Amino acid sequence: MNKKIFTGIAYVSFIIMVWGTLGSLVDFQFLQSKIYQEGSIGQFSTFSLTGLVFTVAGVRLYPMLLNKLSSEGN
Repeated sequence: MNKKIFTGIAYVSFIIMVWGTLGSLVDFQFLQSKIYQEGSIGQFSTFSLTGLVFTVAGVRLYPMLLNKLSSEGN
């Protein structure tokens, strides 16, 4: 496995862990405040919206990461 493939896998894994953690923290607050109930469309919307935000952020930040890694490799 070359460095670029490993970096891509690690990057996606990191984005998923951060998304899951932050999505769960937001979800927990909404559940505690009784804004919505477990398994409701509100919970689905929370994770979908945070997933969309992290997808867009991940796609936009990945080229910067690749540029930084390629400049460090030279």
